[in-house]
Amino acid sequence: MGWRTETPQFQMEVGFASLAVGVVGTVAVVLAWGTAAVSTTLPVYRVYIAGVATVHVRDTLGEPERRPAALKKNVYTGFFAAALLAFGVFAILTIPYPG
Repeated sequence: MGWRTETPQFQMEVGFASLAVGVVGTVAVVLAWGTAAVSTTLPVYRVYIAGVATVHVRDTLGEPERRPAALKKNVYTGFFAAALLAFGVFAILTIPYPG
């Protein structure tokens, strides 16, 4: 984006979000998901959250003065990712699919 910043984490997170949408869209086309592609919202966001967690883990391992804040972000992101995964598994196991 060309923005000058000391900490480009936001830019990296947005990049992972774009990657997530692209990967799931490509898989939906290649596997001919059709109407099932509507249900890709959860995996798309899951890929994004995995990218965010990666950025925060990198921060935690990087600059020592930023570790407390980065660790806090890791805990929040990890909790949210686990809750999102649990919801996805619950949805897959309980929602009837045609066919």
